[in-house]
Amino acid sequence: MMQKILKQTPTTYLSIGLAVMLVIIAIFQMSASDERQKRLSVQNIASSHVNLINNSLHQALSSTYPLAAMVRKQQGQVTGFRDLAREMLPYYPSVSSLQLAPNGILQHIEPMTNNTGAIGHDLFSDPSRRKEAHIARDTGILAVAGPFNLVQGGVGIAARLPIFISNNNTESFWGFSIALIRLPQLLKTADLDTLVEQGIDYELSRINPDNGAIDIFASSAGALADDSEVFFIDLPNGLWKFKASPQAGWINYQTILLNAIVGILILVLFSSLLILVTYLRTNEKRLNLALKAAKQGWYEINLHNGEIIIDDNERASLGFAANDSYVDLKSWQQHIHPDDYKQTVENYKQCLKTGETTQIEYRRQTANGSWVWMHAVGEVVEWDRKQQPKKIVGVYNNITRKKQVVGRDKLRSLVLEQLVAGKQLTTILTTIVTHIEELSPFSLCSILLMDREGKHLLTGAAPSLPDFYNDAVNGFAIGPEAGSCGSSAYNKSRSIAEDIQTDPHWRPFAQLAEQANLRACWSDAILGSNDKVLGTFAIYHAKPCLPSDDDLELISAASKLAAIVIERTQFNEQIQLLSRAFKQTHDGIIITDADQIIVDTNPAFSEITGFSRDDAIGQSPNILNSGKQSPQFYENIWNSVNEQHHWQGELWNRKKDGSIYAELLTISTLLDEQGLIQNYVGIFSDITQSKQQQEKLNLMAHYDVLTELPNRALFNDRFNQAIAHSQRTKQQLAVCFLDLDDFKTINDQFGHTIGDQVLIEVAQRTKAQIRAEDTVSRQGGDEFALLLSDIESYEQCELTLERILKSLSKPYLIEQQQINISASIGVSLYPADHGDIDTLLRHADQAMYQAKLAGKNRYHLFDHQYDQQIVQKNHRLSEIEQALTNNDLQLYYQPKVNMGTGEIFGAEALIRWIHPEKGLIPPNDFLPLIDGTELECQVGDWVIHQALQQLDSWQQLGIKLEVSVNISSYHLQSEQFLAQLNDALAMHPSVNSQDLQLEILESSALGDLNTISRIIKICQGALGVNMALDDFGTGYSSLTHLRNLPVNTIKIDQSFIRDLLDDPGDFAIVDGVIGLADSFHRNVIAEGVETTQHGLMLLILGCEQAQGYGIAKPMPAIDIPTWLARYSPNQQWIDFAKTAQSVTESKQTLFTLITEQWNDKFIANIQATPDHIQHWPVMNHSHCHCANWLSRAEQEKNYEPTWRKTLYRIHESYHSLADTIQHHYLEGELATARQKLPELNTLFDEMKSMFTTH
Repeated sequence: MMQKILKQTPTTYLSIGLAVMLVIIAIFQMSASDERQKRLSVQNIASSHVNLINNSLHQALSSTYPLAAMVRKQQGQVTGFRDLAREMLPYYPSVSSLQLAPNGILQHIEPMTNNTGAIGHDLFSDPSRRKEAHIARDTGILAVAGPFNLVQGGVGIAARLPIFISNNNTESFWGFSIALIRLPQLLKTADLDTLVEQGIDYELSRINPDNGAIDIFASSAGALADDSEVFFIDLPNGLWKFKASPQAGWINYQTILLNAIVGILILVLFSSLLILVTYLRTNEKRLNLALKAAKQGWYEINLHNGEIIIDDNERASLGFAANDSYVDLKSWQQHIHPDDYKQTVENYKQCLKTGETTQIEYRRQTANGSWVWMHAVGEVVEWDRKQQPKKIVGVYNNITRKKQVVGRDKLRSLVLEQLVAGKQLTTILTTIVTHIEELSPFSLCSILLMDREGKHLLTGAAPSLPDFYNDAVNGFAIGPEAGSCGSSAYNKSRSIAEDIQTDPHWRPFAQLAEQANLRACWSDAILGSNDKVLGTFAIYHAKPCLPSDDDLELISAASKLAAIVIERTQFNEQIQLLSRAFKQTHDGIIITDADQIIVDTNPAFSEITGFSRDDAIGQSPNILNSGKQSPQFYENIWNSVNEQHHWQGELWNRKKDGSIYAELLTISTLLDEQGLIQNYVGIFSDITQSKQQQEKLNLMAHYDVLTELPNRALFNDRFNQAIAHSQRTKQQLAVCFLDLDDFKTINDQFGHTIGDQVLIEVAQRTKAQIRAEDTVSRQGGDEFALLLSDIESYEQCELTLERILKSLSKPYLIEQQQINISASIGVSLYPADHGDIDTLLRHADQAMYQAKLAGKNRYHLFDHQYDQQIVQKNHRLSEIEQALTNNDLQLYYQPKVNMGTGEIFGAEALIRWIHPEKGLIPPNDFLPLIDGTELECQVGDWVIHQALQQLDSWQQLGIKLEVSVNISSYHLQSEQFLAQLNDALAMHPSVNSQDLQLEILESSALGDLNTISRIIKICQGALGVNMALDDFGTGYSSLTHLRNLPVNTIKIDQSFIRDLLDDPGDFAIVDGVIGLADSFHRNVIAEGVETTQHGLMLLILGCEQAQGYGIAKPMPAIDIPTWLARYSPNQQWIDFAKTAQSVTESKQTLFTLITEQWNDKFIANIQATPDHIQHWPVMNHSHCHCANWLSRAEQEKNYEPTWRKTLYRIHESYHSLADTIQHHYLEGELATARQKLPELNTLFDEMKSMFTTH
């Protein structure tokens, strides 16, 4: 056969050579591909384990930071180290112990079991460890020592974090926080054995910084191949190297040899190609097997058509749908997370540009809408003719779990640091929520807290949920159908709602969830260490979905971490509360150990005893011993404490300055876990002052402290004795009540010290004027009571009272000050006035009040008739108070108009009493009774509230009026007036405060004008209320009031308006008031306008605003709208106001009004019967209105002298005839008088005609 082949033509040789070359080329390509695939596989598999080592190592290293933060926060104190270390160790499985080394010497280790041998170890003196200790201290950063043999046994590494304490803006070295990490446990998390199982050898080593030698501290049994894959792990002060290579090596020489033999033997291109294809398929299966074992998948991207081929191994676990074996590049990119899209695309483009291997981590959305983390490695493996990338091949794997583990570890460390730093609970819970949301994209998280009752859930942290949703669920009750959170808290279990709208637990909240765009909710109960529900943790999604295993693990981890935070926060709050109570209580607290040596005191201890905390610590409580109690006393105390674990009582102790004080002391014991006494706690308060006050009270029980006179109690006792004596002897007993006149002035002028001295001397003078068997008692303040026994007659009593008054009225010389004072005394005589001590004193007090009213410095005997009047008045006041309670009072409203324009601008509120039996009672029949009483203020407040309510009601009807109410001076000056007025206005915010006017009666006792002026200004400025001075002109000093009181309006009293046309005096007053109001820039209004003539007269004088029966009577509020609709302005007033009159014309109109009024009234009287005449007009022609008009005309020279004389003559004739007619009428000659009336009218017409001819 061979010879035949050799005999072939050169073409045959060429074919055989070509076949050999093709086989050789194919063999080398397969070998290179196999090596490349192996390297990619080793890189991907080994990198995962290296990452696990790196993450586990750095997680373990991070455990030193919370300890350092605790020491820095406590300024070098290590209180709470053991509790914190115990909480941390379960979360750091590779850390065997946590340590603190002040100044580099190990002193605190947790746990202590098997670690006691390390206590006292000096890190700076240990040759194998001191280098890293010096590096950490000098650089201020964490340093890692080892691996080395541990003092506790075994091999490990030590992470040392230097701690520096700030003091006066300088940093001083404190020591180290140390995490002892055992290498076997650290490497166990990397699961390196699986590398060997997958056919990969490995070696973990470091370069020894001291001698440069390579220290290998972990490796597989097999030897590494040359050109191994190398990975580096960075440490703060060193570098670890991790090598990996296939156990069979990178090149399989047996396969090469076999392929060569087969290729040479076949010598057929087709057979060689078939063998190559078969070989490639075998390698593909091997690669798929390796990828499957590593939980990885491969992909291939055709850059020309954008097609992506994905293998079947891990398609489902990575979140691809069943039909996703072939996808296009555009679709792939659309499922990349928005936050990762830019970086992913940039890496992809860089790979195309350079052709180098690229790797990236990014998130991809799966078919069910969830997100998974992917790690992808790829490179360009094929180019087109233009040397442009044509195909990319790579591997990928799901690293979601790894990301979550790292994220949870990071979150755990951050939360622990925040706990140590003392952050607020809300801040820490928000940290948990936001980090979980980062780990679970497009999720919304919530933590709800259980209330103290364990029945309702309160919002803890939910920053991403809508505010209205958080507000709605805040405080909702837990229950079996209270949503996912409410049911999980109720059942202490997990509650999953795939679709909120169809879940039965969510039925009450489905609509709320829909408004918040929430469709799925997965909630878990947050359980404390005692299985107590602390709250709930929940994850929401905008679409219906179920949680994956990773999601459930994430929820569980978040719930457990939240439980630690909540319990620790509650514990800290309790500790802080106890600390504040210890430091801020006013009772002294002293704590000793079991040997009764002081170990702590609170600030109140030092304030009470004078011993500082440093003075007391280390001492025995005997330092307070006063010596006033016997040793047996103290022995009994300690026997009681040791037997009953409690003692309470009073004792005397000594302060540091030697002074003695009394204290109320309670001693209790604190027991350890075995029930043995560990500490004694003493709580005491200084009761020295209480003791002294008790002694004073014993003295004050029967005598007045200031005057040393008998007090009320002793006075009552002596009264009973005096009554018994009076009944035996049949003699009278005088009960007297003495009150100093204007004693307050003495206190205000000279001070209370001199006032007390006056009281003492008053007591002495009074006592000197009565007999030994009589009694004088101080009742309080400047009030005294006397018992005068054996009174044979009232005259005898009068002599004693006169002596007392005369003695008390003499000048007092106190501290070089001469003081004059008098007293008023009321007397009640028993048995004529029969009653008990309270009745007789009350009667004497009433009599004393009458003495004061009579002028003071006198005495007055009790009058039974006056007492009955007081009783009747009180009964009447009670009726009025009941009327206020029963809503029997009602406001009537009298409109106010502008006579010149016809405008209705306001109404005055007038109170009426609608008695259920007596009917309507006018205000003058009951308001005077409440003058100066608290009831007057109550009624005034009621009126203001009613008026504002009515303004509000009218405003709703479109009625715009100003309402004025009357306020008494007493009410205006009451303490609560301004506050109550402000509250009343606040209750009616829609009412403009300027629509309310307060009218102050000038005729009332206005009191302190400065105070009233201040109140008026506050009402006007701060509250916006208008003020008016009512009944102006009826009080004293009206001009003073007008000048000092800044009111807006002056109201002329109706008594002047009523007789304006008849009485020249009233006319002059009204004219003057209007002029004053104009001068002081005040508005003016007249009340009591009853006729058209009244209005015209006021318009002439310059007053346009008015109210009165001539406009409208007061009416109930319900009638006002009807009256407004029917109101027709007085046309005469409007016409007169529109007419521009000169001064002379106005005076002529005035003359016509007053003369017509006089003439009409006189004729009406003559025509009437004598019994119907009330009063006559002014008959004296020199004092009537006309005479005043003529006198003014002469003064002002407005008319010609001849004309004035003629008018004066006619006026005099007119009055002369009127006098004659009145004389006949008064003489009973009615007919004669009435016959002369035509003649009188002729003269009247003649007077009026004078103006038409002028």
